Amino acid sequence: MYRDFPRVLILARNFALATRLFLRWVQVTFSHMEPLTILFMGPQGSGKGTQLELLKGFLAKKGETPIHSVETGKMFRSFMRGERLTHRLMRESLDQGKRQPDFLATFLLGSWCVENIAGMEHIIIDGYPRTLPQADTFDGVMQFYKRYPAHVVSLELDETRAMERLLKRGRHDDNTQGIRERLRWYREEVSPIIDMYRSREYYIVHAINANQAIENVHRDICAALKLI
Repeated sequence: MYRDFPRVLILARNFALATRLFLRWVQVTFSHMEPLTILFMGPQGSGKGTQLELLKGFLAKKGETPIHSVETGKMFRSFMRGERLTHRLMRESLDQGKRQPDFLATFLLGSWCVENIAGMEHIIIDGYPRTLPQADTFDGVMQFYKRYPAHVVSLELDETRAMERLLKRGRHDDNTQGIRERLRWYREEVSPIIDMYRSREYYIVHAINANQAIENVHRDICAALKLI
């Protein structure tokens, strides 16, 4: 009996090592979630940027899948700092309160996709698409990179509540007339995109009540995406 003890000890050690390796394999394998493509849509004041950051933090804690976020507003502001004709014309149109042309938004998003999409990352987008032609272009992006299904998180906010939030924000262009114009633009130009996505097979639209407290909106988003 005692002669077999060293062999038993070796087997026990090998079993412990095998167990640790198996547990590590399980951790690595299942910590990489299926990559998600998520579009945040909603009027100004609905908290898209805040909820994007909360969702990024939640996904980061949940696994090891890389997370990329795209905020076209930030992309535009960064791009406009250049000194070429395009940059100057963009600044002029912004000062006049005009919307930037579709081709520029598509160029910026397309360039970002080429540089950043590797195939196994979560992608969270805020600010694109904003017109029906942009939505058709985005559909082509999803097909090319095989990113279906795409989840559309529609943050639904009462216009009265949006007005209150934006006026409290105190930005120089947040006056009553300007806010009403932006809300009208969202209602007439962007809302039809959400309706279109509801009719398309490879998009899943999640209507989220954005009139709630921030933490409740975040909870509802995670529940809709089946993350909790």
